[in-house]
Amino acid sequence: MREPHRLASAGLILNLTLGACATTTPPEHFGLAALIRGFGESGPGCAYAVRADGRAMREDAAGYANPDTGEPLTANDRLDFGSVSKSFTAAVILELSKAGRLTLEDTVSTHVSDLPAWGRRVTLHDLLAMRSGVPEFRMAAAGVDGWKEDYLHGTSLTAGDRVSAEQIMDSIREMDELKFEPGERYQYSNSNYMLLRATAEAAGNAPFNQQIRSVARQLAGIEVQTPEFDNGYRRPVSGIVGHDADGGSGATAFVSHWDVLGASSVWASVREMALWGESLMADRERLEKFAAPGVLRYPDEDEERAYGLGLMTVTVDGERFVYHLGGTEGFSSGIFLRPGNNSVLTFSCNMSPDLFFTSGMNADARSPLEKWRDLVFLHVWLSEPD
Repeated sequence: MREPHRLASAGLILNLTLGACATTTPPEHFGLAALIRGFGESGPGCAYAVRADGRAMREDAAGYANPDTGEPLTANDRLDFGSVSKSFTAAVILELSKAGRLTLEDTVSTHVSDLPAWGRRVTLHDLLAMRSGVPEFRMAAAGVDGWKEDYLHGTSLTAGDRVSAEQIMDSIREMDELKFEPGERYQYSNSNYMLLRATAEAAGNAPFNQQIRSVARQLAGIEVQTPEFDNGYRRPVSGIVGHDADGGSGATAFVSHWDVLGASSVWASVREMALWGESLMADRERLEKFAAPGVLRYPDEDEERAYGLGLMTVTVDGERFVYHLGGTEGFSSGIFLRPGNNSVLTFSCNMSPDLFFTSGMNADARSPLEKWRDLVFLHVWLSEPD
């Protein structure tokens, strides 16, 4: 659920310094299948799927859906796709715009009540493009990499506590000041997509989980899952168990009870997510809306990368890719669209980003991955023959 560049700067999973692609090539044996099969035989794992021109091309999985039961992870298992879920939230908003329920230039206060004065300046487009200036509701604990010790803005509630969407919205409503004027620059904040969830519920007059599932069926013909809560505790979404590092060299199961649907928490298989990506590419007008930069990500240092509407866009050697990464408690994921050859790659792991690099793989597999971690999934995908 965190901003992907923060994952990269922390030295965790998927450090996509994509400029390295032009000058660095992974070893020939270091393909996706070899990467996935490098996971140990007794712990959590990863799955990936590649589709091109409407056909399934490659898929693989390794590790366990639940190490306690010994059930292998497969490409058909549904996992939490974390911040990749933002592409679904953006699709819901675009569908509501198409139906005349809202416009992207509406201010957020048009649809969400009791916001501070900034709610009358921030537009829905600002929220979608991460250019609103609304601060992050999830605050990083000082000196801690990962999510377990993070807390809800203005409270002492951490990842193991029950936190409802209403509590998150109350926290956002207490933020009197923006970090910068709307539209001035890019800054990733999950608050943007919780505000979009509240907007969709008001404009669509339906629970957001229903709208998410409906847009997934409508656009891609897929069935996704979203969390349900009982007395504030999240019910099991599927048989897949997420894992974090246990402070040593092992993994421990972990469940978060934060209701962050909108910013995160869409559960799908890599097969289904590949179909989702394919559906976004099938409608090129829609894809251009998703991929059009709201503002450059880092205007002074990274002019080739930008945030669109729930997806990022980057140019590598003159070719454009559209993508998003996801990392949350116990799960890591990503989706990469390659419009130039109509292909899509998705991956998902039932281990957190820090666990992926520290404990998730056996030593033989981890060594080349760490050596080439600036390239990771996108680059090993490109290195494989079509």
